[in-house]
Amino acid sequence: MVKKFMENKMAKNSSKDPKFIVAADFLAEDLKRNSAKKATGLSGLHKKLFKGSSGAKKGDESSKKVLTEVKGNTRTLAMVLRSERELLSGNKEQEQQIAELKLLLEEKNGEVEKLKDLCLKQREEIKSLKSAILFPDVMNPQLQELLEQQGSELQQAKQLIPSLQRQVTSLTGQLQYLAEDLAEVKAEKYSSGGYCDDHVNSPRTPSYDQDEEANSLVNTFYPSGDLILERLIL
Repeated sequence: MVKKFMENKMAKNSSKDPKFIVAADFLAEDLKRNSAKKATGLSGLHKKLFKGSSGAKKGDESSKKVLTEVKGNTRTLAMVLRSERELLSGNKEQEQQIAELKLLLEEKNGEVEKLKDLCLKQREEIKSLKSAILFPDVMNPQLQELLEQQGSELQQAKQLIPSLQRQVTSLTGQLQYLAEDLAEVKAEKYSSGGYCDDHVNSPRTPSYDQDEEANSLVNTFYPSGDLILERLIL
């Protein structure tokens, strides 16, 4: 089309008076340049259009990425909040347990102090007992005096016991002689006659053995030597 237009123009110009002459080669080159520029412009427009579409696609992808990242962040935030709540509840429970344990510790400390006081008292008592057992001269003079008195009394008793034994043996011998004398008197009375006995013994009063009565009286008032010794020792 351009070539035909140029040929018609050249024909018209040739019919008229020529004002100036333009070379055909120059025009061809100019046309080539213009066509190249137009092609480049079209290609640029095509690139711009497609670039815009690709940019929109990239924007959509980036927005999708942002949305996915936001979703992930919200999930992590929710998990963090849940964990924080759980930790807070756990901390409250632990604080309550700690308070209860503190109260128990205070009670136990009071009991421990009481036990310490008791232990100290028992230690003092044990020390006093040890000192009394190991060192009676220093800690218990009264007890020592009592022991000395008892020892002296035992010595005196040991000294008196043989003399008392002798006295007891002599008394037992005398009692035996008296019993024999009473038996002889009784025999003489029975041998002298029964008339006096009949008058003395009334029918209402029963007869009894005078020897047995004498022996019983002797035993009651003067017991045997062994019993006397046992009583003295006790």
